[in-house]
Amino acid sequence: MTKKQDLRKIFILIFIIVIFVIGLIMAHYLDRRKVDEGCKYIDYKQRVYEAGERMPSKAHVGDRYITRDYEYVFEYDYYKMYSYYWQLYVLDKTKKEYEPIKNLINEDEAFISLEETFKECKYMERAPEIPKNVFDLSYTFKGCTALKVAPQISTKEVVVLYGTFEDCMSLVTTPFIPYNVRSLRGTFKNCKNLKEITELPSGITSLYEAFSDCESLIETPQFPQSIINMNRTFENCTSLTTVHQLPAGLENMEEMFLGCTSLKEINEIPVLVKYMRCAFEGCVSLEKIGRIPRSARSIDGIFNNCTSLTGTVVIEGRSGEAYYEDFFEGVDFEKQNLEVIYINN
Repeated sequence: MTKKQDLRKIFILIFIIVIFVIGLIMAHYLDRRKVDEGCKYIDYKQRVYEAGERMPSKAHVGDRYITRDYEYVFEYDYYKMYSYYWQLYVLDKTKKEYEPIKNLINEDEAFISLEETFKECKYMERAPEIPKNVFDLSYTFKGCTALKVAPQISTKEVVVLYGTFEDCMSLVTTPFIPYNVRSLRGTFKNCKNLKEITELPSGITSLYEAFSDCESLIETPQFPQSIINMNRTFENCTSLTTVHQLPAGLENMEEMFLGCTSLKEINEIPVLVKYMRCAFEGCVSLEKIGRIPRSARSIDGIFNNCTSLTGTVVIEGRSGEAYYEDFFEGVDFEKQNLEVIYINN
């Protein structure tokens, strides 16, 4: 009887393992189904397609399609939103203009990644339009120092805009930003001549380094209430003078306005903010600041070298003069007629 019971347990265990393995296989299969049906390779023979020949959506990883200005390579990356896709490469990075991308591929059949495609194309003044089937624009135009007009991004697929226009020194206005973008991580970093920011998507959550080192920026855009991370968003924006109301749910303001030498006042700090380390360090023109809320856990260096700060500064959740050197390095309280009130109750 015992032997039969043991065999039964073994069979049950084997059955469970088989079901588990089948589950893993199905999960992997379903994950691949997220890829557009047309973007699955159909054989193991790599092929190079000639210019003028229609590029198929069905291809094998490694297939190439060459046009006058570009080389398309069919690639696989498990961690991308669409694991099978055409990656676009530029053949000559010294040109001023490039042929359109829009009509080279059937937009309903394949996805395209433009990750780093035009990176360091320093002579390009106008970029081609972005096709609707593009889903990745990471660092696409990074270092395009002559680019004056950003291409319109009308694609419904694009969700990745990390560093897209970083170091585009000649860019003056940001393009329309698709509604489904959730992060502008370094998207317009170091755009020295950027002066105007278009409307931000209503669901965006992070502006980490989005506009840092934009020295010509004078005014911020209106902020959607969905934003929670503005770490270094306007760092070293030396011309910034006008800041619109900050999002109510904002949590991270670390180094947000560090080095904004023209900024004179911030009337209200969101009550839910948690991180404010060095938020206003080096704001030498800052005269007036709203109350620092109790929720702020980290505020070290918050007012370092704010040599114009005057009147009364209220800091909740802390007490004692021991904090002076941690928060106000380089500040002369007597000369600036500055009073700090700590509230710890």
